Amino acid sequence: MLNWHRLFGLFLIDYFTDSPYVVELEKDLSIKQQFLDVVVLRKGQGVFQGQLPDGLDNLAIHNLLTYKSLHEPLDDWALKELTGHYVNYRKQVSPDMNDLLAESEFQLFAVSTRFPQKLSQLLALQRLSAGVYDVLWGTDRVRLIVLSEIPDGPHNAVWRLFSAKPEAVMQARSQYQLHQPDLSTIVRQLFEYYQQERMNMSYTVEDYKKDFVREHLNLLSPDEVLKRYSPDEVLKRYSPDDIIDNLSPEYLKALLEKLEKKH
Repeated sequence: MLNWHRLFGLFLIDYFTDSPYVVELEKDLSIKQQFLDVVVLRKGQGVFQGQLPDGLDNLAIHNLLTYKSLHEPLDDWALKELTGHYVNYRKQVSPDMNDLLAESEFQLFAVSTRFPQKLSQLLALQRLSAGVYDVLWGTDRVRLIVLSEIPDGPHNAVWRLFSAKPEAVMQARSQYQLHQPDLSTIVRQLFEYYQQERMNMSYTVEDYKKDFVREHLNLLSPDEVLKRYSPDEVLKRYSPDDIIDNLSPEYLKALLEKLEKKH
């Protein structure tokens, strides 16, 4: 089974690198294991640098996310689970059962690849912007983010990578810049997942390898790059005029004198 939830969380771990927030995955909330998909927790001081993805404008200290991938419904049961996780989580992180942290320190998010059609027939979804809704669940307000509806923009790339819309995914791939090189394999894994879902993605593993090299080429010195090629291979890539234009007059003069001596 494809673990879309973990992959989604790994991208958020990368996205929030070097920010006041840290991301925890599959938070264990009970003796009988029940996992909350993602917690985005504010641990640092200062403000987030840059523009957050659409729908995350209301981040609190503790942000609890449930995520539903392409074939999973975001329904009323999913919201029941989310609020249940919230109650359990709030008890665990508070100083004492009689001294619970303020509700204002918590925010609930329901992130779904596709629009929750059945849920929209049961509850009123307040549309805030394209792909972003608020929904009241009891006395709790849940921020609902529909990834397939999120508009283009570099700040939304992390969302659109999971939109399951080929053109949006490809565009987001060109926009999203990894913050942690150690997590570079998650891009390849994402496209492998889409291929297993039989989605028509023109981006291949070979394309990923080429992009990876381009993005990390600056880590190698010119000498390290040139070691991969023979002098003949390097010279074939340039015309005589290109070579001459990049040599100093002094070097050309010395080279000419050396050639005259040989002949």
